[in-house]
Amino acid sequence: MIGFIRGKILENAEGRLLIGVGAGASQSDPSGGMVGYDVSVPSSANYALLATGTLTDLFIHTHVREDVFSLFGFTSSTEKELFMTLISVNGIGPKGALGILSAMESSDLVSCILSGDKDRLVKVPGIGKKTAERMVLELTDPIQKKVDAGIFSTGTVSPGARGSALQKSAAKIARNWPKPAIEARDALVGLGYKDLEIEKWLQEFMEEDGFHEAMKTEDVIRQALRKYGKSI
Repeated sequence: MIGFIRGKILENAEGRLLIGVGAGASQSDPSGGMVGYDVSVPSSANYALLATGTLTDLFIHTHVREDVFSLFGFTSSTEKELFMTLISVNGIGPKGALGILSAMESSDLVSCILSGDKDRLVKVPGIGKKTAERMVLELTDPIQKKVDAGIFSTGTVSPGARGSALQKSAAKIARNWPKPAIEARDALVGLGYKDLEIEKWLQEFMEEDGFHEAMKTEDVIRQALRKYGKSI
C-alpha cells in the first residue's frame, strides 16, 4: 500500500492533485520516466494554494475495494490520522470523510465532536442527524485520547511543538479570530510557515484599517505571503 508520496505537482484541480514521481523522460535520458499519481485531497484553501510545478509531500491513504484503487492525500500526518478516524464510523466512507475535511478545519471538527455540537455537524454537506449522532457517540473517546496524546488539537499547533505552552496560548487566541483570519492561519501553517510568526502578523493585520471580516480567505493569505513569503 502507498503511504507517502513526494513529487512534483503536475495538475491542481479542486479536490485533486496529479503528482509526478521520478525523473521525466528526455532525449538525453530515454530510460528516465515519471509516474503520475492521481490523488484526491480536501477542497480547502491550503490545498488550492499548492502551486503547479512545485514539490510537495503527501501522507497517503490507499483505499482498495473490489476493482477500485483510490489515493487520498494530506499535507500533514495529523490530518491523515483524523481522516482515518472519521472513516472508522459506520456510514462514513473515504469520500464522505474527505468532504467533511473540506468543509471544516480539523481543529473545529475535533472541537465539535468533543463538545457534542451535533447542530453544527449536520450543517456539513453529507452529514445527517443520525451520522452526526454516531460521530459524537463513536468518536468522542478515541479523539479525546488522541488530544491527550498530542496527536489532535482543538487549536491548530505545528507538528513537533505541541507541548509548547506559548503555542497553546496563541492557538486559543486564534480561535477567537474572524473566520477568514482563522482559515488563512491554518492554510499557511499547513504550507509549512511558522505558526507563531503568522499569528503575530495576522493579529497586527486585523488591527489595521485594511482588514474586515468580509474579506476572502484567499486575500488574507496573499497579504501574508507578500509579507512573509521570502523570510519564513
